[in-house]
This record gives sequence, structure tokens and C-alpha cells, in this order.
Amino acid sequence: MINIRKILGIVSLWLAVLQFLLFISFFLYRSSTLQGLPVLLPVFLAPIGIILGAIGYSGSEANKQAKNGIIFNVIMFLLLIVYMTLGTLLFGP
Repeated sequence: MINIRKILGIVSLWLAVLQFLLFISFFLYRSSTLQGLPVLLPVFLAPIGIILGAIGYSGSEANKQAKNGIIFNVIMFLLLIVYMTLGTLLFGP
């Protein structure tokens, strides 16, 4: 039987991995097709991943995928805030 909480935990974890890969690719390959999307993507996807991970983590059986998904999505969200703050402090508004 398929456990929906485990699936939500895996989706949450994969959202964080996708955000991380896009964020790293933004610095390695300057593509004009994506422009600033990988930098602003965590604003929308990280809260969704956190919510999916929290739903997957709640209940009687707390799984590791959901817990890791929550942690990595929070890190991706904070990484965006740090990136924007340092960019503003170093290069000006």
C-alpha cells in the first residue's frame, strides 16, 4: 500500500534538491533563458516544500525524508535571504 505521507516527504525533498541544482546552475552557466528564475524560485517553492514536509512528518510515523525535506527547504529559503542581503550590502541598492 502506498503511504501518502512518505510520498509527500519525498516530494518535499526533491523540491529542495531542484531548487539547489537550479541555484548552483545559475552561477555556473549564465543562460539567458532562465535569467533570474533560479534565484527567486525558493521564494515560492521553499514554503510549499516546508508545508508538504510538515504534512508528511506529522502523524504516528515520522519519516526521515520529510524531516530532511523540511530542513533543506528552510536552508534554501535562508540561502536566498543571505544572497539578497549580501548582494545589497556589497553592491548597493
